[in-house]
Order: sequence, then C-alpha cells, then structure tokens
Amino acid sequence: MDREFTSQKTRLENCKRTTSEHNINSFFQLCQTDPFAKTLLYVDVPIYYTWDKTRKIFQRRKQGMPEEGHPEIMKTNAIGRVYTVHPNNAECFYLRMLLHEIRGPTNFTDLRTIDGYICHTYREACQRLGLLENDNHWELTLQEATLTASAEQIRELFAIILTTCNPSNPKQLWDSFKRNMSDDILYQIRQANPELTIEFNDDIFNETLIRLEDKCLAINNQTLVEIGMPAPQRNTFRGTGKTFLINLILAEIRAEKHIALALASSGIAATLMEGGRTAHSALQLPLNIAEQQFPVCKISGTSGRGQLLKHAKIIFWDECTMAHKKSLEAMDRTLQELRKNSEIMGGALLILSGDFRQTLPVIPKSTPADEINACLKKSHLWPKVQILQLTKNMRVELSKDETAAHFAKILLQIGEGTYPTDQTTGLIELNSDFCNIATTENELIDKIYPNIIQNYTNVEWLFQRAILATKNNIVDDINFNILKKIPGEEKVYKSIDTMVSIEKSVNFPTEFLNSLQVPGMPLHCLRLKIGSPIILLRNLNSPKLCNGTRMIVKQLSNNVIEAELISERTKDTQYLYLEYH
Repeated sequence: MDREFTSQKTRLENCKRTTSEHNINSFFQLCQTDPFAKTLLYVDVPIYYTWDKTRKIFQRRKQGMPEEGHPEIMKTNAIGRVYTVHPNNAECFYLRMLLHEIRGPTNFTDLRTIDGYICHTYREACQRLGLLENDNHWELTLQEATLTASAEQIRELFAIILTTCNPSNPKQLWDSFKRNMSDDILYQIRQANPELTIEFNDDIFNETLIRLEDKCLAINNQTLVEIGMPAPQRNTFRGTGKTFLINLILAEIRAEKHIALALASSGIAATLMEGGRTAHSALQLPLNIAEQQFPVCKISGTSGRGQLLKHAKIIFWDECTMAHKKSLEAMDRTLQELRKNSEIMGGALLILSGDFRQTLPVIPKSTPADEINACLKKSHLWPKVQILQLTKNMRVELSKDETAAHFAKILLQIGEGTYPTDQTTGLIELNSDFCNIATTENELIDKIYPNIIQNYTNVEWLFQRAILATKNNIVDDINFNILKKIPGEEKVYKSIDTMVSIEKSVNFPTEFLNSLQVPGMPLHCLRLKIGSPIILLRNLNSPKLCNGTRMIVKQLSNNVIEAELISERTKDTQYLYLEYH
C-alpha cells in the first residue's frame, strides 16, 4: 500500500469536508439570521431544527415541546453528534472542540475569536478558553531528563512529547529547555573554533530546531509549525545575496583559467549570472524527463558541450528547487559517463542554490503529493547534499528601509507557513501596508507602468518592473492591453503551422493548428511595436543570450527583429533572425 503524506492545512480542509461542510456552513448562516440560534452550540441544533436535504438549510421544528421562555420554538429529544477526530489531526481536533464550546458562531473566524481577539489557530483559541491541560507534567519530565540525559536524548524526548502527547504550549517548553537541547551543538562549534568566544545564539538554536524537526518528521510526519513550534530556517531565502556570491565565485575561478559553469532552472535567473544558461538548454535534458525511469542528458563526450562538462571545475545550478528530481539524477549519470568517474556527479563540484519556499517543479494536472514527490529532496541523491544557509537579507540590510524589512518579513512568514490564513478557504489576505492593491486590470497596469507613454523607451525603467500571472491566457490579455497603450504602429507576425506527418494533415486543418495555444510558444498572431518588451523563447546566441532573456524591441522588419537586452549586467544590441513556424 502506498503511503500518502498530507499537510496540516490539507487535513484541516478534509476535516471540514468530512464534518459535513454544508451542515456547518448552514449553521453559520442560521446564526446570522436567527437570534435564537445564536444561543446554541452546534451539537444542540438538531434539538430545535431539522435538516432540509434538498435546500441544505436548517428549519425550525414544527412539532415537539415548547422551549421554556421561547414558546414559538419547538424542541425534541434529538441528539446531535460531531464526527470524532484523532488528536494527531491537531487543528481538526481543536475545531471540533470549539464547536462544543462556542455558541452561535457566524463563520470560522468568529469560531476562533476569543474576547475580541482573533486567534491564529483553533488550538490557540482552545488554549485561551482554558480547554487544554497545562504542561506542568511535561515540564517536570524535561527537568528530570536534564539531570542525566544528553542533549541528543532530550531532543528525542521532546520530539516524542510534541508528536504524541499534544502539549498545550510547546513554544513555552521550547523556550524553557532550548539551551539544554543545544548543549552538544554549542560544544561542537566551540571545538571547531577554539580561537573564538561562542555563546548560545539564534544560529545554534536554529540548528537544534532543524534536528528536532527531523525527529518529528520521522516519528509522525509532522513539521514543527504543524505542532505549534517555531519553524527552523533551512534554506537560503530571497535577498540574502545568493546571486552576488555566485558571480563572485564564478569570476574567481574563471580568473584562474578554470571552467566554471552557471546554470539556472529559469531564464530570468540565468540572465543574472555571468555566462548563465538554462539547465534544460545547457544539459540537453529530455523534454519528457518525468516519464523516463532513468533519464540521461543528450550530450556526446566529443561535443563542445561535453568537453565543458568533462573539464568543469565547478557547476552552479541556481533556482534548483524548481527542477524535477530526475533532472539532477540525469545530470549525475551523464557526468559520471563523461568524466569516467563513478563518484556522484563524476567527481565534479556541484553547488545548488534556491529556496523551497518558492516555486516547486511544475507538474501538469498533478496533485500536491505529485509535486512534492518531484522535488529534489525526494531524490536518492539529496542525502549526499551538504546544506549551508545564507540567513541575513543583505538587500534589506543595505537599503536601511523599514518598509523593505517589513515586506521581507511578511514574505518569509508566508514561505514558512506561519502567516495567518483564512481558515475557511486557506487563502492569505494581503493588507495595503504590505503591497499596493489593484481592483482592476487597468489599475494594475497603471500602477506598475505609470506614464508608460513617456517611459516605455527607458530600458532601466522597464528592467525594474514586470507583471506576473498564473495562467498564459491572463498574460496574453495583459500584454495586449499594455501594447495598446504604447504609441506607434503595430506589426503582426503570423506563424506557419504544419503537421510533421503529411498523412495526418487532413485530420488537422491549418485553421485548427493556428487556434492551438501551446505553453511556451507565442500565439499564432504575434503583435509587436517598437519599444515593447519581449522574452526570448529559443536561444540562438549562447554566449550572450539564453531562454527567458528579456529584451526591448528597437526595430521591426519583415524577417528580422532588432532588440536590446534588458539586463542588470548587460546592455547590448542583438539581431534575432525571425523564423516563426
């Protein structure tokens, strides 16, 4: 039997569905419109109301005994029951507990509002109501353990308490005993750096949290956040200077006449590195790599690309978290073959950089479990990776901008899963102090590209802004509207779409092929103006360009587009020979 792992949020959504979603939402609606219902617990509703299965609403009973003080209300001996939930399914368990305690809630937020304070979780609401036992027993247990046990053993004990005993305030227990759980880590660091005076600090406690979370995952597949603990900092996040550091190392190694390769999972990330290339292009990765059991890169040992990989001293792969695990495994097999070395990566030094809080591998028509299974962490190579972190946000540090610091803090909370979410939908509500909020598409365009008629020819101005969207059709609509705002004559290039097999052309007429919107390809009618930004989809000039390179149109001819690079590193003019098929 396959084991499926789900997040706490997924389990909470499942809980809401299994707790009869229609019933509980109808209960909220009832409490909004019926004053008497505001006095009831969820489990008391069947005594006074019946459930209309067709309309999916509660209706007052017409038969029974009058309720004391409310002669218009009829009651019966009906018994209400809420599905039982295992305590390990924490938030669902506490949601159920609140349904037995809170009278007349009007929504899920109201359910976790205690004395006017909106609790972030149902567990916190239960704790504020005094429904959870105190942690005196677990505190005494840990105190006794500190007398004789090692730091490793205390971490093991604490992980068991967290995952199986449901302490009411795990953060308080952590604050009380985190030094005892970190003693061995402090000792190891002092031994490695005898010349330094090192005391307990956030980095040491973070390492303890990482080891603690590993134990919790092994015991009960729960992260520390799901248990109510602080989340450890495992990965390098945006703004810490990854790209700057990578470019420094690339320059140093190349200055010594060695080969240093810079790869990235996205074209935009590749353009930020000197000599950067997309991993798919540089490694010739198979397009259907997810479907192959043991994929390899399509690179010959005698080719120029093969020689580069064979003699490379170091290889960087930025935004690696977007890559499918089989891409890394294909690279490993290929490097072993090219370098005639059975060690991992053929003995080459590979440095992966990225942030798992950001975009994960894109798997069409997949489930969250499919995406997680495709991550690098699920590869058999991942245990061989040595993890290092850049933890200070240098972009914020250097700017000395309080708003930037606030923005970075919120982004990190969202990535860690600690930012408050709507308990009904799981969505995050962004406030106006975090970002500018636009209510229409035109308002969004005007905020990102103000005075576009005066600024559209300014390369630096264009480089600093972009609009991202979740779907290609939204991108096409926004591009079309922005293009209309740019002055000048519009030039239209039309693709020539044909079937590879002539025999099948009868079944697929030209107008049908023209109507197809293929991901990664432009529309049949490509509309451009001088000054409009474009993105390179197919690389024609490896030393200068890569897939995803941003440019601005400078000249439009029938067969040639002249464009200037929009790059933080390079401003140059390139000619792109248009073969639009």
